Amino acid sequence: MLFMFAVALVLATGAFYWASSNVNHGVYWADRICNEAQSLCGAPWWLLIATGAVIALALFRQMMKA
Repeated sequence: MLFMFAVALVLATGAFYWASSNVNHGVYWADRICNEAQSLCGAPWWLLIATGAVIALALFRQMMKA
């Protein structure tokens, strides 16, 4: 479950990085994403930090099971 959440965060992080680099360049979806979530487009590295934390937590949890 935690691994799937980490994958979802990786995809969201990639989408926001892509959108932040393509905003105001005539790309409809980038403009739309950044219009709806301005704070995440302004600093998409916050999602990268959260992604790293979730991946580390998932790895730690996996190590504790074995």
